[in-house]
Amino acid sequence: MGATKPYTIGEVIRKLREEAGISQARLARLLGVTHASVAQWESGRNHPRHKHIEKMAAIFGVPPAVFFADGNFREYARIGERGDLFLPVVSYVHAGLGVQKEPEELLMVTLEEAQKAHFALKVKGKSMEPTLLEGDYIGVRRQEVATTGDIVVAQVDEFDEVTVKRLKQIATEIILVPDNPEFPSYSSRHHRIRLIGKVTWVKRYLER
Repeated sequence: MGATKPYTIGEVIRKLREEAGISQARLARLLGVTHASVAQWESGRNHPRHKHIEKMAAIFGVPPAVFFADGNFREYARIGERGDLFLPVVSYVHAGLGVQKEPEELLMVTLEEAQKAHFALKVKGKSMEPTLLEGDYIGVRRQEVATTGDIVVAQVDEFDEVTVKRLKQIATEIILVPDNPEFPSYSSRHHRIRLIGKVTWVKRYLER
C-alpha cells in the first residue's frame, strides 16, 4: 500500500474552512483580502503570506503548522515573511566523505520539496559526478532503510562523517557506490554503515 499523499496548503484551507462552515467570501473578509485571493489559495494557483496563515490559524483554532504536509509539517521547515518556505542546510557533505555540521544557511524550497525532505545538504567533491555536482543542494528525508539504486546519505564507521553514495544491497551486505568510478566504494563487510536518509531531490544553480 502506498503512502498517503500529503494535503496541499489550499486543500487544508478548504478543509478547515468547510469544517468551520465559513464561505470563501466570509474568510476573505475576516482576513482582509479579496474573495479571489482565497479562491486562488484553495486552487493552488497562489499561496497565502505568512501573516494570512497566522490569521487563519487563529480563526480555525489550529497551529500554523497544520497548513503544511497533511497537518504535520516537517519540524525543520521555516516560513518566511512573504510565505516562502525554507529548509536549513544542516551540513556541507562531501560526495566522498565530509563532516556533518550545524545549520549554516537556509535554502528556499517549494512546498513539494519541503514535503519530501526533512533538511537539505550541500554537496562537495566529485565522487557522485555526473549525477551530483559540487555545489548542488540535495533534499534528504530521514530514513534508515532504502532500496538498491537510491542515492543515500550514510555514516561510515563510528565517525561523525557522512557520505553521499548510491545504495547497492546484496543479501545482507550494504555497499555504498560512487557514480564516479575513480572513487572507492564502501561495503558493510569492511565498514560499519548507518543510513541517515534518502536523497529525494536535487537543486542545481547554474551560477557557480
